[in-house]
Amino acid sequence: WQGSEVEIAGVTFRTPVVNGYARPVVVTPAVPEVEIPVGLEGSQVHILGQVTLPAGYPVVGRRGEAVAVYSLRYASGKSREIPLRNGYEVAQSNLIAVATRIDPQATEAQRVLVFTKDVVREQYQVLLYSFSLEGGELASLRCQLRNQQSALAIFAITVEPA
Repeated sequence: WQGSEVEIAGVTFRTPVVNGYARPVVVTPAVPEVEIPVGLEGSQVHILGQVTLPAGYPVVGRRGEAVAVYSLRYASGKSREIPLRNGYEVAQSNLIAVATRIDPQATEAQRVLVFTKDVVREQYQVLLYSFSLEGGELASLRCQLRNQQSALAIFAITVEPA
Protein backbone atom coordinates (compact mmCIF):
# COMPACT_ATOMS: atom_id res chain seq x y z
CA TRP A 1 0.00 0.00 0.00
CA GLN A 2 1.03 3.63 -0.33
CA GLY A 3 2.08 5.74 2.62
CA SER A 4 3.73 5.00 5.92
CA GLU A 5 0.94 5.36 8.47
CA VAL A 6 -1.82 2.90 9.30
CA GLU A 7 -4.26 3.49 12.15
CA ILE A 8 -5.66 0.45 13.94
CA ALA A 9 -8.04 0.87 16.89
CA GLY A 10 -6.80 4.41 17.45
CA VAL A 11 -3.10 3.45 17.41
CA THR A 12 -0.89 4.78 14.63
CA PHE A 13 1.65 2.34 13.18
CA ARG A 14 4.41 3.71 10.96
CA THR A 15 5.84 1.31 8.41
CA PRO A 16 9.12 1.68 6.52
CA VAL A 17 8.53 3.20 3.07
CA VAL A 18 10.48 2.81 -0.18
CA ASN A 19 9.45 4.87 -3.23
CA GLY A 20 6.17 5.80 -1.54
CA TYR A 21 5.08 2.21 -0.76
CA ALA A 22 5.08 0.36 2.56
CA ARG A 23 7.97 -2.09 2.79
CA PRO A 24 8.15 -4.41 5.78
CA VAL A 25 11.30 -5.64 7.44
CA VAL A 26 11.63 -9.21 6.14
CA VAL A 27 13.67 -11.90 7.85
CA THR A 28 14.67 -14.54 5.30
CA PRO A 29 16.83 -17.69 5.14
CA ALA A 30 19.49 -15.50 3.43
CA VAL A 31 19.25 -12.86 6.21
CA PRO A 32 17.92 -14.91 9.14
CA GLU A 33 18.26 -12.27 11.86
CA VAL A 34 17.41 -8.61 12.38
CA GLU A 35 17.69 -6.43 15.47
CA ILE A 36 15.38 -3.44 15.75
CA PRO A 37 16.28 -0.69 18.23
CA VAL A 38 13.29 0.33 20.38
CA GLY A 39 14.46 2.44 23.34
CA LEU A 40 11.01 2.81 24.94
CA GLU A 41 9.39 1.89 28.22
CA GLY A 42 5.79 0.69 28.39
CA SER A 43 3.34 -2.00 29.35
CA GLN A 44 2.92 -3.86 26.03
CA VAL A 45 4.52 -4.29 22.63
CA HIS A 46 2.31 -4.43 19.54
CA ILE A 47 3.82 -5.91 16.36
CA LEU A 48 2.12 -5.50 13.00
CA GLY A 49 3.07 -8.30 10.58
CA GLN A 50 3.48 -11.83 11.91
CA VAL A 51 3.01 -13.28 8.42
CA THR A 52 5.16 -15.50 6.24
CA LEU A 53 5.84 -14.98 2.54
CA PRO A 54 5.38 -16.40 -0.06
CA ALA A 55 3.98 -19.47 1.72
CA GLY A 56 3.53 -20.68 5.25
CA TYR A 57 1.08 -22.23 7.66
CA PRO A 58 -1.39 -23.84 6.94
CA VAL A 59 -0.07 -24.64 3.43
CA VAL A 60 3.51 -25.31 4.57
CA GLY A 61 4.64 -26.47 8.00
CA ARG A 62 2.91 -27.94 11.03
CA ARG A 63 0.80 -26.22 13.67
CA GLY A 64 2.99 -25.33 16.64
CA GLU A 65 6.26 -25.61 14.70
CA ALA A 66 8.71 -22.83 15.64
CA VAL A 67 9.13 -20.35 12.77
CA ALA A 68 11.22 -17.75 14.58
CA VAL A 69 11.97 -16.29 17.99
CA TYR A 70 11.83 -12.73 19.34
CA SER A 71 14.61 -11.86 21.78
CA LEU A 72 13.71 -8.88 23.93
CA ARG A 73 16.69 -6.99 25.34
CA TYR A 74 16.00 -4.58 28.17
CA ALA A 75 18.21 -1.58 29.01
CA SER A 76 18.87 -3.23 32.40
CA GLY A 77 20.64 -6.12 30.63
CA LYS A 78 17.79 -8.56 31.22
CA SER A 79 16.56 -10.55 28.22
CA ARG A 80 13.55 -12.69 27.33
CA GLU A 81 12.69 -14.95 24.39
CA ILE A 82 9.27 -15.37 22.81
CA PRO A 83 8.85 -18.26 20.33
CA LEU A 84 6.81 -17.62 17.18
CA ARG A 85 4.87 -20.72 16.17
CA ASN A 86 2.81 -21.70 13.15
CA GLY A 87 -0.88 -21.25 13.83
CA TYR A 88 -0.35 -19.45 17.14
CA GLU A 89 1.67 -16.26 16.57
CA VAL A 90 2.29 -16.63 12.80
CA ALA A 91 0.35 -17.58 9.64
CA GLN A 92 0.76 -17.27 5.88
CA SER A 93 0.10 -13.81 4.44
CA ASN A 94 -1.55 -14.75 1.13
CA LEU A 95 -5.21 -15.74 1.53
CA ILE A 96 -5.00 -17.69 -1.75
CA ALA A 97 -2.94 -20.86 -2.25
CA VAL A 98 -2.55 -21.92 -5.89
CA ALA A 99 -6.18 -21.31 -6.99
CA THR A 100 -7.88 -21.93 -3.66
CA ARG A 101 -9.07 -19.36 -1.16
CA ILE A 102 -7.80 -20.26 2.31
CA ASP A 103 -8.16 -18.76 5.76
CA PRO A 104 -4.74 -18.90 7.46
CA GLN A 105 -5.22 -18.03 11.13
CA ALA A 106 -3.04 -17.55 14.17
CA THR A 107 -4.86 -17.93 17.49
CA GLU A 108 -2.57 -15.50 19.37
CA ALA A 109 -2.40 -12.83 16.63
CA GLN A 110 -5.46 -11.20 15.14
CA ARG A 111 -6.04 -10.24 11.52
CA VAL A 112 -6.15 -6.44 11.35
CA LEU A 113 -5.48 -5.64 7.68
CA VAL A 114 -6.36 -7.23 4.37
CA PHE A 115 -4.67 -5.90 1.25
CA THR A 116 -5.92 -6.95 -2.19
CA LYS A 117 -3.41 -6.45 -4.98
CA ASP A 118 -5.21 -8.77 -7.41
CA VAL A 119 -8.61 -10.18 -6.40
CA VAL A 120 -7.92 -13.45 -8.27
CA ARG A 121 -4.53 -14.42 -6.83
CA GLU A 122 -3.11 -11.82 -4.44
CA GLN A 123 -5.04 -11.12 -1.26
CA TYR A 124 -2.83 -10.61 1.78
CA GLN A 125 -3.42 -10.37 5.50
CA VAL A 126 -1.40 -8.60 8.16
CA LEU A 127 -1.67 -9.76 11.77
CA LEU A 128 -1.28 -7.94 15.08
CA TYR A 129 0.54 -9.70 17.89
CA SER A 130 0.74 -8.12 21.35
CA PHE A 131 2.56 -9.16 24.50
CA SER A 132 3.35 -7.65 27.91
CA LEU A 133 6.68 -6.18 28.86
CA GLU A 134 8.28 -7.14 32.16
CA GLY A 135 9.08 -3.56 33.20
CA GLY A 136 11.88 -1.22 32.30
CA GLU A 137 13.02 0.17 28.99
CA LEU A 138 12.98 -2.21 26.02
CA ALA A 139 16.31 -1.51 24.32
CA SER A 140 15.80 -3.70 21.26
CA LEU A 141 13.84 -6.53 19.71
CA ARG A 142 15.72 -9.15 17.74
CA CYS A 143 13.98 -11.58 15.39
CA GLN A 144 15.71 -14.83 14.38
CA LEU A 145 14.29 -17.15 11.75
CA ARG A 146 14.43 -20.86 12.62
CA ASN A 147 15.20 -23.89 10.43
CA GLN A 148 15.15 -22.26 6.97
CA GLN A 149 11.47 -21.27 7.33
CA SER A 150 9.61 -19.03 4.88
CA ALA A 151 10.36 -15.31 5.13
CA LEU A 152 8.70 -13.51 8.06
CA ALA A 153 7.43 -9.93 7.61
CA ILE A 154 7.35 -7.24 10.30
CA PHE A 155 5.55 -4.07 9.22
CA ALA A 156 5.73 -1.99 12.41
CA ILE A 157 6.37 -2.12 16.15
CA THR A 158 4.91 0.15 18.80
CA VAL A 159 5.12 0.22 22.59
CA GLU A 160 2.04 1.06 24.60
CA PRO A 161 2.86 3.57 27.37
CA ALA A 162 2.52 2.25 30.93
